[in-house]
Amino acid sequence: VLDLQNCKRLRHLPMEIGNLKSLVTLKLTDPSGMSIREVSTSIIQNGISEINISNLNYLLFTVNENADQRREHLPQPRLPSSSLHGLVPRFYALVSLSLFNASLMHIPEEICSLPSVVLLDLGRNGFSKIPESIKQLSKLHSLRLRHCRNLISLPVLPQSLKLLNVHGCVSLESVSWGFEQFPSHYTFSDCFDRSPK
Repeated sequence: VLDLQNCKRLRHLPMEIGNLKSLVTLKLTDPSGMSIREVSTSIIQNGISEINISNLNYLLFTVNENADQRREHLPQPRLPSSSLHGLVPRFYALVSLSLFNASLMHIPEEICSLPSVVLLDLGRNGFSKIPESIKQLSKLHSLRLRHCRNLISLPVLPQSLKLLNVHGCVSLESVSWGFEQFPSHYTFSDCFDRSPK
C-alpha cells in the first residue's frame, strides 16, 4: 500500500514507483482536492490492483516516455468523464476503483470493461444514467452510487453484485429488474420515496 492522502503539495509521482513490484494499492485522495500534475502509467502496467483518485482536481497521465511526449491529459478544474477514455483499459488488473466526488457527468463505457473490478464507487457525481454494459462486470460485488443526485434510472446490473448503495439518489425513478433480482444487500434510502416497489 502506498498512501499519499492529504499530501497537499504533491505535484508529481516519479515513474520509478512502477518498479515497486509488490505495490497493489495506491491512494491519492485528498478531501480538499489536491492537484497531481503527472503520473507515469508504469504504476498501472506493473499490476496495481486498487486505485483511489477521489476528489482530485487535476491529473495528468504520461502515456509514454518517448521523445514525442505523447500524453493523455485529465485537465480542467475537475475530472471530466472524457478524460478517462483510453486510460481505463490500462486498469485491467484493478479490483477496486473509487471515483467518488470526481464530478463525472458521464460514465465512459470503458469502465464497464474492467475484467477484474470487484468494488466500484461512483458516488457523488453528476451523471444521470449508467451504461447498460455495466452488466458485463462479471466480478463486481459492490456498487456504490451514494448521492448521485441526477441519477434517474438503473440498468440491469451484474448477477455477481452483492451490495448496492444508492442512498441520496433523489432523482431516481426506476430500476430495470424485478425484486427477485436485487442483490442481497441494498440501500435505497433518501430517494424521495422512489424506491422500487
